[in-house]
Amino acid sequence: MSISLNKVLPCRVCGADIEATTFESINPTRHPFLQDQLLARTLLKRSCDRCGALHNHYDRLIWTDLPGRLCVCILQEDDRPRWPQLENEALAALSVPLRAEGPPAVRLWGDQVRIRLVFGSEELREKIICRLAGLDDRVVEYLKVTLMDRDRGAVPVLDACDDADLRFRFLDRDEPITLPRDRHDQAAARTTDLAAELPGLFAADATWVHWGRALHTPGVAGGSAT
Repeated sequence: MSISLNKVLPCRVCGADIEATTFESINPTRHPFLQDQLLARTLLKRSCDRCGALHNHYDRLIWTDLPGRLCVCILQEDDRPRWPQLENEALAALSVPLRAEGPPAVRLWGDQVRIRLVFGSEELREKIICRLAGLDDRVVEYLKVTLMDRDRGAVPVLDACDDADLRFRFLDRDEPITLPRDRHDQAAARTTDLAAELPGLFAADATWVHWGRALHTPGVAGGSAT
């Protein structure tokens, strides 16, 4: 189910209290309009009355897509520097009810669920695009690294996908970067090689699957993250 409540949360820019409806959990199958809002980049967006900054009105949010076998813990963007610790916490909190409790059939299903940690609605949006299009999110993050604007140190986001193309863009630019779907499929066919090249991104226990940890070595805290 989707659990909503009225909650006072501080603006992440000026600290002013903002009272509005938020969610602790979202089930997009039961409430598809919330997924539509996410894809439209309007989900839980509020403007601060004091400073006018756009505010993401949630604390910790769990996205549970049962048919898609996807469970995501969403935190705020400014929590990202603590990702090694938070990744462990998210995996521990979500893996027990999914994989260690209930009858064997439930645990078997839980073993097939991808557990993900994301920071901010844009990271969540990309995971949902991957889920809807049948993309491997690890491969998508690898492709983003290959498209990086190294002069600016900027990495594009996955903006949309159809049967033919993946469309990326830099958030400060309007023009898309289009790749044929074949680029994803070819890379997905050699994930063993990519895992050897980018062990942090393709580690079996990785839940924060993001380009920022692409070169992170499993077991070594604090890898590259932006």
